[in-house]
Amino acid sequence: VRFELDRQMRDFPRELKARFGELKASVNKTPVWSEIADSKESILQELDSLRETKKQGWHARFANVDAFLRSDHVTRLPYTPDIMCRARNRLMRGGKPNRDQDAAIIESLAAFFEICNDENPVLLFCSENHTDFAVEIDPESDRDRRFTINPDIVRVLPQTYYFLRLDELLKVDQ
Repeated sequence: VRFELDRQMRDFPRELKARFGELKASVNKTPVWSEIADSKESILQELDSLRETKKQGWHARFANVDAFLRSDHVTRLPYTPDIMCRARNRLMRGGKPNRDQDAAIIESLAAFFEICNDENPVLLFCSENHTDFAVEIDPESDRDRRFTINPDIVRVLPQTYYFLRLDELLKVDQ
């Protein structure tokens, strides 16, 4: 999680600038009636302001998440050479997930639960990345798409509940 968060923090300002740049380019290309040309300029200035607001909001949210991850309430799982090798073996076997960092997440969790002293451990797993970590429970249904952890992954984990969004996971304790 730390690696991913640090990567996102590093990449976010560049990505934000690029996406807002695309939006501004689209606005610039749009021909407007001369009577409202000043409105076009106002829109472009507002986009710059919105970009800065998004950037500041991201920094504030990052600080909150970072503080939580550094708190005593979080168990940090080590990323060791053994886990790196286990993740690589998972990839070579063709198992899910099929990306390095995702396989490392699963193998870190598996290693943690192998030495966990809890008699009946339960994992609440949250990721928007359902393509790599989950399978859809009822793919025919158009409403309320639901997922469960991929069977290839769940073999190495304790009882696991899969959530797409953090707000769904947080409702569990309420």
